[in-house]
Amino acid sequence: MMAETTDIRRARAQQAVRDLRSRVGRLDDAAIDLILRDARSHYAWTDRPVSDAVLREIYEIAIAGPTSMNTCPARFVFITSEAAKDRLAKALKPKNVAKMRAAPVTAIVAWDPLYWQRLDFLFPHEDRKPLFEGKEQHAHDTALRNSTLQGGDLMIAARALGLDVGPMSEFSNEIVDREFFAETGWKSSWSISAMRTKARCSRNCRALSSTTSARSCEGTMAIRQKTSMTITLAGRGTSHARSEVEVDGNTVVIDEPVARGGTNEGPSPTATAYAALIGCTNVIGHKCAAKLGIDIGTLAFEMEVDFDRRGVLLLEEVEVPFTAIRLDVAAAGPCTEDELQQVARETAKFCAISKLFEKAGTDLIITWHRA
Repeated sequence: MMAETTDIRRARAQQAVRDLRSRVGRLDDAAIDLILRDARSHYAWTDRPVSDAVLREIYEIAIAGPTSMNTCPARFVFITSEAAKDRLAKALKPKNVAKMRAAPVTAIVAWDPLYWQRLDFLFPHEDRKPLFEGKEQHAHDTALRNSTLQGGDLMIAARALGLDVGPMSEFSNEIVDREFFAETGWKSSWSISAMRTKARCSRNCRALSSTTSARSCEGTMAIRQKTSMTITLAGRGTSHARSEVEVDGNTVVIDEPVARGGTNEGPSPTATAYAALIGCTNVIGHKCAAKLGIDIGTLAFEMEVDFDRRGVLLLEEVEVPFTAIRLDVAAAGPCTEDELQQVARETAKFCAISKLFEKAGTDLIITWHRA
């Protein structure tokens, strides 16, 4: 089933490329001149502002560019306010400060060290995370190369929309990272001043080593990977009690016990729902711990579920089938109790399955403690 779905998607994508090529054989010379041949690197700017809508459009174009394994490690921060420019100026060489301040916007090209943890979303048809886990140098090199590539895409996208750009690499990465990425852990690579020019430029165009959401803070806008997606699953009922669901390249069997007419080859639908809370807590808990730099070790779980079965027995409609869930989480790592509770609070913010139960009205109690 999943192979058929993948084949259909691949055929649709291939047809889309053929349709595009039938409409546009190549860019005309004027378009190529605009984005590359005659674009130049600029360092003097008009005072016309660049709107958030234009910046978002630039991002949407740039992020569609290719990266190896679709890793998409780059992160962009657009500096527009005077307060944000003051912070960036601390990191620049004196000769570049005036250029940066005069530009309507400067984009910091950075990369996320944890980009590979999103490969389940970015490269869903095959698990590529083991290629990077525990391989810091390989992960670093991949991020640097591909974020550089994405920064180039950002410049081309800006030029394609009629703006001019000037790349800069002479600044302190340490200061930029401290000023702008202390919370996220991102690493700066280089920057691009933009956008509309006074037509003074340098012929030396430096080739240097990005879910859609935008965060605005103090005149900066950080644009991240697209954060929304449509998930397609396929399944079939092999009997009145047993189902097979194709998801993420795996066949998941959902079944009923023999006493209820099933074959007991997998958990029941309701058990699958509340068991997912353990899996989600484990995954998000470790992601939050890694982001915070806290070693929680392995986690052990015990769960109690209060289940009002009148609905599944067709006796009457039940608004909240799972009236209460009590989940005990024991961490075996060397973290302190305070650190563990910090991880617990962060996990509660981001675990999708716990949000699902809470919104449904379940009394959800999750207790974290050291093993």
